[in-house]
Amino acid sequence: KQDHRWDVIGYAGPNESFEPSVEFHFLLKKGIWSKKAGITKAAIINVVAHELHHIAQCYSGDSRNLDEENPYEYFLLDHEVEAFHMGFRAESAYTGEPMKKLMQEYLSGWIEAKDITKKQSKEIIAAWLNPKWSLVNVD
Repeated sequence: KQDHRWDVIGYAGPNESFEPSVEFHFLLKKGIWSKKAGITKAAIINVVAHELHHIAQCYSGDSRNLDEENPYEYFLLDHEVEAFHMGFRAESAYTGEPMKKLMQEYLSGWIEAKDITKKQSKEIIAAWLNPKWSLVNVD
C-alpha cells in the first residue's frame, strides 16, 4: 500500500538557460521529520528514471498538466506512458518486485481517492507495460 506520509514529485524540461534540467520536490505530511518519513530509495530511483526519460524524449506536444484535471488522461499521454514504464522498470530492477505489482501499488492511492477506477487502472497498467516508444529511439 502506498505510504501517504510523503511523495516525491519531479519535473523535467528546459531551465532558465534553456538547458535540459530535472527538478525534484519531496513533499512531507505536516509534522513528519524528513529522517522519519520513510522515503524509500526505490521510490527515488523510480522518479529519477522517470524524469531523466523525459529529458531523453523529443516531446513537443501538449504540455498541459492534466493530472489535476483528469489523472486517467494524464497517465495515458504517450510521453508519460514511456516515462512511467522507465521509472517502474528501474524500481523493479532495484527491488526485485514485478513491475505490474509496483504499478498496482502506486495506482491504489489514486483508486482510493476515487480519481481513477479499478478498470481505468488496468488500462493504465496495460499501457505502461507496453509503451509504443514513439518519442525516443531505444534501439
